[in-house]
Amino acid sequence: MCCLLAAPMTEEYRRVALTKNPKLMISTVWLGIDHGFRRSEKPIIFETMIFRTDEDEEKGHNYQERYCTEAEVIEGHQRIYKEFLNR
Repeated sequence: MCCLLAAPMTEEYRRVALTKNPKLMISTVWLGIDHGFRRSEKPIIFETMIFRTDEDEEKGHNYQERYCTEAEVIEGHQRIYKEFLNR
């Protein structure tokens, strides 16, 4: 636990990926703690969220997925970007 507490919690340290276009921002981050709250077999420590950035829609969080591994989160970010790019 001492190592986690000593880790820098800057945006650059936590960010796994960030993709923007005129309508959307897709942000993928390391959460720093298990968001499965010990209910899942593996810790859920990554999250991808989509935020609207265009003026025509209400701004805010519109979609979220959480992951256990770095491989899952990288694949998830790319899949979500491709899926929402054409909306």
